[in-house]
Amino acid sequence: MPPTIIVDLLKKVTGELAFDISSADVRCSVFKCLPIILDNKLSHPLLEQLLPPLRYSLHDNSEKVRVAFVELLLKIKAVRAAKFWKICPMEDILVRLEIDARPVSRRLVSLIFNSFLPVNQPEEVWCERCVTLIQMNRAAARKFYQYAHEHTASTNIAKLIHVIRHCLNACIQRTLRECPEAHKECEKENASVLDKTLSVNDTASMAGLLEVIVILWKSIHRSLENNKEAKGYTINKFASVLPEYLKVFKDERCKIPLFMLMSFLPASAVPVFSCGVISVLRSQEESATGRSYCTLLDCLCSWGQVGHVLELIVDWLPTRPPQAKSNLASKRKVPISDTCPVKPELALLYMEYLLTHPKNRECLLAAPQKKLNQLLKALEGSKADLESLLESPSGNPLNFNKAAALHAFGLYCRLSVHLQYTFCPGEKIHLSILSETGSWLENKVLPLLQDQEEEYLKLRRDVYQQVIQTYLAVGKDVVMVGLGDPEFQIQLLQRSLGIMKAGTQHLFSITAVFEKAVRTDNWFILPSLTLSL
Repeated sequence: MPPTIIVDLLKKVTGELAFDISSADVRCSVFKCLPIILDNKLSHPLLEQLLPPLRYSLHDNSEKVRVAFVELLLKIKAVRAAKFWKICPMEDILVRLEIDARPVSRRLVSLIFNSFLPVNQPEEVWCERCVTLIQMNRAAARKFYQYAHEHTASTNIAKLIHVIRHCLNACIQRTLRECPEAHKECEKENASVLDKTLSVNDTASMAGLLEVIVILWKSIHRSLENNKEAKGYTINKFASVLPEYLKVFKDERCKIPLFMLMSFLPASAVPVFSCGVISVLRSQEESATGRSYCTLLDCLCSWGQVGHVLELIVDWLPTRPPQAKSNLASKRKVPISDTCPVKPELALLYMEYLLTHPKNRECLLAAPQKKLNQLLKALEGSKADLESLLESPSGNPLNFNKAAALHAFGLYCRLSVHLQYTFCPGEKIHLSILSETGSWLENKVLPLLQDQEEEYLKLRRDVYQQVIQTYLAVGKDVVMVGLGDPEFQIQLLQRSLGIMKAGTQHLFSITAVFEKAVRTDNWFILPSLTLSL
């Protein structure tokens, strides 16, 4: 074939077909055929000129096109036809790595792996490249190191962890030398080549490096479990420096990865910190908007101390007042006033976090059944508060406010299913508590919906909606994961029909309830049960 025709054909392919907006299959086919052409070395000079305009195909709205384009870049790198970063700039690659799903991301990591983790170069270079990547795109750096263990040995990942630790120690040493009055615990570590270019005041880089350590440690967790010597060495090294890190890195962005690192260590390795975690959780403010408590809860669960959290939650949740006793018995008892304020809304947040994260939920459900039943009983009090809210315009909840009562009711429904699934003996799962909740809804809530006047219903419509939505959503999820036997399914259908009949005069609100209850991404869904099965 004459050279001019070949050139025209390639220009047609790369200049028109690669941008065919009418068909993703056509665009995908272009990038699947170009690697075949690259096998012919004589095509390299021409393709080096034709390929750079295709750079935006990395951001194609079709995933299969993006995958095919990255495969093309990998082929270009393999045959050394051109520098892949001249065809697609590194900035674009990192942006796509940050936001794309696994099929594209893992190929991008393979593409740039040697650029940011050159295992054939000194370890100090690994750290320099790590800092460079963090400074270029911190989110992309997290994604890169999430997949890094797939491209190198676990020993190299462990080495990188300790190289970064040396780098952080060197930065702290430099600060301590500039502030002679400061502590000197970290002076034994070797200085890093980055000593003069990094500073503990560079919070973004420090937080990024700490996050990378967490990600890398998680990625080789199983390998460390199988290598007791390496695990012990790593634990001892971090146990000696983490207390100092907590003193130096005070920004919230640094604290979260530091707390996560603490959770990887035994409680005995960091006694000062581990003894103070429950006090920090107790002193949290209900009005705080942050979620710093999450990593602290993770720590306690990983240390096997979820019982302390459970005790705190139960103490904070309101309970029904005890039965009145005789005056003589009450006079014999010394009244004791507890000065620690209760924080029921914060207790519900702690409970929700434990219940919605698989590892923490596993620890929670391993607690004594008596304690868990006590917790379930405290959450059940939300039903009485919701009744009080719905019965009269001036109804004041006995224990929870409106938002907390609705939150507690949702947790009560979900926890009841988890407890019965965990502790119910035999093959058949009896959802008796959830069925009792359905009876309560049928006998207490729906009659109020039918009997009350329209003006009052407008004031409490959101409460009716959320209560019904919560029950239906949990019931639907139980059926979807196969825990609901035919008897429960029939009950759920009958109650759904009852809700529809009760809502005939309020069709708009009831329709909204059903639309939200059948959404698969609903907040009250039970993905955890799917995992546990």
